[in-house]
Amino acid sequence: MHKPVDFSLNSLEVVFSPSQLNHTSSRIIDLIEEKHQAKQHFYGIEVSSSSQNPLNYSSFYPILPLFTSIVWIGKFFSSIDPINEVPAVECAKKLQQHTTVVPHLTCYNLSSNRLDEFLQLNMSNVLVLRGDQVAEQQTYRNAVDLVKEIKTRKKDSISIGVGGYPDTHPDSASKSADLKYLKQKVDAGADFIITQFTFSITNLLNFIRDCRQIGINVPIIPGILVPENMRSLRFASVIARVDVPQELMNSFEKLENDEEGFKNFSVEYFKKFVKEIFNSDLEIYGVQFFTLNRFDAVQRVIKECF
Repeated sequence: MHKPVDFSLNSLEVVFSPSQLNHTSSRIIDLIEEKHQAKQHFYGIEVSSSSQNPLNYSSFYPILPLFTSIVWIGKFFSSIDPINEVPAVECAKKLQQHTTVVPHLTCYNLSSNRLDEFLQLNMSNVLVLRGDQVAEQQTYRNAVDLVKEIKTRKKDSISIGVGGYPDTHPDSASKSADLKYLKQKVDAGADFIITQFTFSITNLLNFIRDCRQIGINVPIIPGILVPENMRSLRFASVIARVDVPQELMNSFEKLENDEEGFKNFSVEYFKKFVKEIFNSDLEIYGVQFFTLNRFDAVQRVIKECF
């Protein structure tokens, strides 16, 4: 048997499993459709290229992630030239030799020429996001503009994902307006949706039902955050502007000074959360875990649910 291969991706150390050594990146929409037809559950993971915590794919056995998405830090990455030297791009290029990769791309300060540089990398997938910051001079004001442009230039050679918001995007005027805009992104050429994480299973399932009712029929992949401690919970919820229901927050706060107890509670809560998704009547077969490059709690949920 081959030994795992490891190398350093800037500050992210990666160890591949032996089964990944001869694998290459595929269009995620093709992989998702295969899983849906077979009614097989799957998961992906989101990672950052700038973490000191190593990513060891072998530790996810027996079921490896179907894909790995890579965070794009627009305000920082937009100033790095050439685009090949952006840490997220370097990470994606290395990872795609062994697994399916979904690099993020935000609209922040993105020019047409800069988009050309990104598309010339010939990635199989991209997750298009507006991003938290908006620059006055940026060419693409919103995600729908960028989806249209990528679809026009690359046709079906690239699989395009967009974000969805079960708790409604914090900048949206209303839930209905948010859903209408999501449909515009899908109509513009998006192949799949990865949702922002939510702590409400009710909000998530209602969001998916609402999407189906207005004609959004592309695969929806719920985003799951399994916080390992109060620091990661507060950090992620503040950055994403996602509210934690008060009753749940009370439970987390009682365990703030008991890190192992906090992690155990979080794992149990999200094991049930994922199982409720899969046991619903909505035919959702996959989720994405927002890992924050902390993998223990996520892997414990995976081993129970997949």
